[in-house]
Amino acid sequence: RGLGLDVLKESIESVGGKIRVHSKRFEGIEFLVTIPYNFNVIEGMVVELAGKQYVLPLVNVSRVVLMEDLKLWDSESDTLGRLKDSIFHIVPFEKLLDRRYQGKFANRSFGLIFKSALDIIFTVDAIVRKRPVVVGKKTGSLAGQEWITGTTVLMDGQPSVIIDVSKVINNIRN
Repeated sequence: RGLGLDVLKESIESVGGKIRVHSKRFEGIEFLVTIPYNFNVIEGMVVELAGKQYVLPLVNVSRVVLMEDLKLWDSESDTLGRLKDSIFHIVPFEKLLDRRYQGKFANRSFGLIFKSALDIIFTVDAIVRKRPVVVGKKTGSLAGQEWITGTTVLMDGQPSVIIDVSKVINNIRN
């Protein structure tokens, strides 16, 4: 007996943490665990596209629009939309992920306007939630993807990538 606490103490200390135990007779035992804060947390917007979820740093999002609020029409090269007095290029979110994507605007519910591209609305299937996201390192095949800022694990336990919107938009424009 007592081996479990020893293993716990060793695990906590291995990441630079500390554990303190305070005991009062007939009152109980109090454990204080301190673990260093050595990771980044950002405010993220989780969006869904074709059943997959992606995280976008909220700081990059200027506005979320309902696609039904836009008056849409096709030009020779792409789909355009009017929202109040502004005209936007409508771009499927897939274009952020693959510059070579040639598909046209899909019938989607939401559009995102990013601060680095105020003349474009990127379409997504759903806005899942806005929430704090722990940013993990890029490893393996993701390490070479410059448009990925990091990785995270979503609330449902599924892994996801965090997209560097500014780099992707610059890539699309060039």
